[in-house]
Amino acid sequence: MSFIIAWHSAHSIFGTAGMVCDMQEKTSYWFNPKTKRVETGPQSLAVDRLGPFATAEEAARAEEIIAERARRIREEEEQED
Repeated sequence: MSFIIAWHSAHSIFGTAGMVCDMQEKTSYWFNPKTKRVETGPQSLAVDRLGPFATAEEAARAEEIIAERARRIREEEEQED
C-alpha cells in the first residue's frame, strides 16, 4: 500500500484516505508498570507502557483507570446476557 503525503501550512499531513494527522507536538504521558513511573512521551517499549494519557496525574492512576474500565465492561457484558 502506498501513501501520498503532502505538507500543509498548518503542519498537517494528508494521506490517500483523506485522513488528516495533526503534526503539532502534544505532550503525552505514559505509565510504566514495571518501574511504576510516569514517562513524558513514549520512552519505554510499547509492551512496557500504558497510555497515552493527557496529564501526568492521569498516567499515575493508569492501573486504577484501566481496572475501572475493565469492571465497567464486565458489568455491561453481564447485563447483555
